[in-house]
Amino acid sequence: MRQNPAFDAASAPHAGHVIVSVAITPLVLAGSLACAPRGSDRGAFIPRAGIDEISPPDVGCHHTPHEAMGTPVDGGTLLHLAVYWDELDMAEWLLERGADPNAPAAVDADGFGGHTALFGSVVSQAGFWINYPRAQPPKTGDARFTELLLARGADPNVRASIRMRLGEGHGDTRVREFRDVTPLSWGRRFSLEQVPAGKHREVLFVNAEAMRVLEAHGGHE
Repeated sequence: MRQNPAFDAASAPHAGHVIVSVAITPLVLAGSLACAPRGSDRGAFIPRAGIDEISPPDVGCHHTPHEAMGTPVDGGTLLHLAVYWDELDMAEWLLERGADPNAPAAVDADGFGGHTALFGSVVSQAGFWINYPRAQPPKTGDARFTELLLARGADPNVRASIRMRLGEGHGDTRVREFRDVTPLSWGRRFSLEQVPAGKHREVLFVNAEAMRVLEAHGGHE
């Protein structure tokens, strides 16, 4: 496992918090996590990963900061990464040890970012495989991450601005910008994205059951 330089500071105690090293998967290349004990300030130390730590060029990976198979993860926390890679056990582990479900991704100079892990439960590669080869109606069990995050206190109406492009081979690769969206409006607007005579694969990335669960929890646009 390549050590993630973004988290080197987590090798020693920080402000009285317990430091726990954890490898999520070889794919996410996340090196370590600073976890707060239960009952302490969960937001006191939130490590974030840049795109070069998530997809390091020196091992043959290269992605632009806004490139993703769904919701971007550049500047996200380990919880963002667990949702992105469909690692439910790891998401539960992180939340049990103090990860903040409302921790936002970093915001760039253009104002894009700030989305929580909940956005990633709505538009994702996992959603693509739930829907493939054509969009499916909502069904119980498809929104495990959405349900988990909401149960742990995630705000269904948090707002963020997202800039993203799908990777090659996954649909229309133009850069798209979505300003001031909630998790629900993020899913609805992304599902409508298409180009003339295109295959309209975007709707496959949207988890219809996650949208239904959000609405049931008071989510709106």
